[in-house]
Amino acid sequence: MPEVTGVLARIAFFDPLLPDELARIAAAGTVTRLAAGTTVFRQGDQADCLYVVIRGEVRVSLDEDGVELTVAHVGTGEFFGEMALIDGGNRSATVSTVVDSELFVLERTAFLAIFTRSPPLLGRLLEGLSRKLRKTTEMLFREEIDSRLAAVETEMARQRSITHMVTGIAHELNTPLGVCTTAASMVAEWLASPAATGQVSAGPFGPHLADLGEAAALLTGNLRRAVSLVDTFSAISASRTSGAPQTLDLPELITETAELFRQQRGRADITPHYRFAEPTAAWQGHRLQMTQVLMHLFNNVADHAYPSGGGILEIAVTSASLGTRPAYAVTVSDRGAGISPELLPRAFDAFVTAARGRGHKGLGLAIVYNIVTGPLQGTVQLARDPGGGLTATVTTPRRLGTACPA
Repeated sequence: MPEVTGVLARIAFFDPLLPDELARIAAAGTVTRLAAGTTVFRQGDQADCLYVVIRGEVRVSLDEDGVELTVAHVGTGEFFGEMALIDGGNRSATVSTVVDSELFVLERTAFLAIFTRSPPLLGRLLEGLSRKLRKTTEMLFREEIDSRLAAVETEMARQRSITHMVTGIAHELNTPLGVCTTAASMVAEWLASPAATGQVSAGPFGPHLADLGEAAALLTGNLRRAVSLVDTFSAISASRTSGAPQTLDLPELITETAELFRQQRGRADITPHYRFAEPTAAWQGHRLQMTQVLMHLFNNVADHAYPSGGGILEIAVTSASLGTRPAYAVTVSDRGAGISPELLPRAFDAFVTAARGRGHKGLGLAIVYNIVTGPLQGTVQLARDPGGGLTATVTTPRRLGTACPA
């Protein structure tokens, strides 16, 4: 097959071979011509030969859970099918022709006999394998990174849409709720006054004076709850903005906030345990936003981990990273009731709570998420502890930029 020998001589893979060795390879193999769109072999097929593209182009693809992923294109002067051929296993990918192609096919027995007698050709084979593995690894890594970035961007967009919706609702409700609250308070105060008692008692509603007073008080109380809820909505939106960062000592800020929490909540039965990698940790960030995050996390522990009694509140600061940026990881852990596996993936969603019957709105962790991913430019994660309890990890850069992501 002189014409095949001439073609093989122009292929870089066979450069180390002498003319008589090329002739032996050409004689040991065959040439096949395939139309565009022809499957050469499929993933999982038994490996029995090596292919060299004499003319044309083929596509190498993987089947991942029913999704076909193209990993490479092999053109004239390149080879494929050698991976499974070396170990005698099954094909690790599917190969099909992109255009009308001409392939040189070398059977496994002839392949092994020729390559074991030619160290230079074996070296070229290993070089080609290494290059292909590197390209495939880099491509799969890029695919994974792109997939994770897309997931993060989708989650950020979802949170932004929730924030915009909540802000709009709060804006629309503020004025009518304010008017109703004022009017209800006026009615309740009038019904409680001596003048009202005399006037109403003399009229047809006299027997129902106590009921009217209770109804007015009930109306006032529930309107105030609604106003408080709208204020919380507004806090979700306001948490996305901040001024210029300032240099703070993070362990000191955490300690002060934990003591403030205990005083405000009257929860001396909750004992903070601190684990700081260093006694001081300079952090260039926002005091108000970090304090809000910590207070919401501490309140979450008090309300859900230890609702009926005291317990341990473990707070740690360790070194971390966000991409290439040095960061701090602040963890808040408890040994309480924990969270159900079903609720965990939705814990940062607005109105998600396991304690609605105890009056909780399910907005605390939503505010935490918005602050951390907004002005603190970081990430927040929740993890269930195997022995019971929950750990929240807030990771934020050691030095924040002057602008925060939208």
